[in-house]
Amino acid sequence: MQWPEPWYALDENDEVTGLLEQVLLREVGPGHLLYGVPVRAIGRSNANDDVLFRLLDGSGRVADVHLTWTRSFPEQPP
Repeated sequence: MQWPEPWYALDENDEVTGLLEQVLLREVGPGHLLYGVPVRAIGRSNANDDVLFRLLDGSGRVADVHLTWTRSFPEQPP
């Protein structure tokens, strides 16, 4: 797959990929659409803190998530 600028693919075995998945798990809480949904980080934007996650729920969907990197977890749902 060719990624449009400023996006790039993530290696699923990379330490950074695991970190991004952990940050997402900390940031989403009850009431958020992604709460409890298993995910895999597959892409990241160089322009901001957006990460593309594949939802591992069998739906084939992906989610573009702007991580806030806040220290108060979880965030309030949108």
